[in-house]
Amino acid sequence: MKQSGRIWNKTLNDQMLSWGFTRLSCELCVYYQQSPTGTIVTAVHVDDFLSISSSKVENERFKSQMRSTWTISDLGPVHLVVGIAVQHERATKKILLSQTALIDKVISMFGQLHTAPISTPMDPGLKLRCITHDSLPAEDWADLSKYPYRSLVGCLLYLSIGTWPDISYAVQQLSQFLDSFSHLHWNAAIHVVQYLKRMRELRLSLGGNSINLLGFTDSDWDNFLDTRWSVGGYAFSLGSGLISWNVQKEKTVGASSCEAEYVAAFEAAREAVWLRTLLNNIDMPTQGPTTILCNNNASITLSGDPLLHACIKHIDIKYHFLRKCVQSKELAVTIRILQIKGIHPSKEGCNRSSGYPTRTTASLFRM
Repeated sequence: MKQSGRIWNKTLNDQMLSWGFTRLSCELCVYYQQSPTGTIVTAVHVDDFLSISSSKVENERFKSQMRSTWTISDLGPVHLVVGIAVQHERATKKILLSQTALIDKVISMFGQLHTAPISTPMDPGLKLRCITHDSLPAEDWADLSKYPYRSLVGCLLYLSIGTWPDISYAVQQLSQFLDSFSHLHWNAAIHVVQYLKRMRELRLSLGGNSINLLGFTDSDWDNFLDTRWSVGGYAFSLGSGLISWNVQKEKTVGASSCEAEYVAAFEAAREAVWLRTLLNNIDMPTQGPTTILCNNNASITLSGDPLLHACIKHIDIKYHFLRKCVQSKELAVTIRILQIKGIHPSKEGCNRSSGYPTRTTASLFRM
């Protein structure tokens, strides 16, 4: 039944609450429990559970509770979850995430086994535009219909969401032309595959003792040639590695680079507030304001003081949410002084703190 998903979620939630878990208000698929015997955090994806606890005893107790109500399959320590491979390095207190199997599948599926790898996810300065039926001969359209462009972009999108933030911008650009692409767009998508072929062994690394939340934001003003809309993005690290990132076309046309950067910083501020709430809900409160690094002095000034009011009266009121967060000392927007040379600087990828206790036990099981 179409209502079955909702009914299952309600049944699950009622049972978890009866066991003493707290459902996070900011993330309804994550539950948290702290008791004298330890702390446990569990996340649910449909009927798959990922549990993380401070001790084996606490983890086993949770599994026993699950078995008392439902029939479950205990898959043991986490090695693969939703297509993402998980490796543990207890000596260095790290968890490594990778999607090598999917990358190999994409390389084979789209005929790139014997092509040369490339060191960049996209050609610098490449600008893509919509292609109309009037701009190409009929035989070219017939030829383009044979290319699995949508399937390729879909595969790349899953990789960019999972463990490959460095292809996010390229995938965002490619996804704008699912029904109006040309050979130029197809070659750009294959370019991303060839980049992944070169970097396939890199892994996203979670680890470290610091849980300092740090954000980065940027905007490409007037980027989209067909509509002149800007593209904004942000990335957040917890410790030394990325835990959240996003690139998207902004929802309004920026009249200046300041406005485009300000809108991008607004989106980063919303994500920062959510991340701070998430950390607070699992009893890991952030100390002081969260810093967001930006490279536009005008938007930094605007975020802290309505000094430029006469020039920005046209900006939607909702974007001034950023200023409210800065004035309440929840966020601090400052100039970006760090040079990011690559998302995966080593074969271990970007370090990032998991935010959980040092001694952790993680298990994966399916209903």
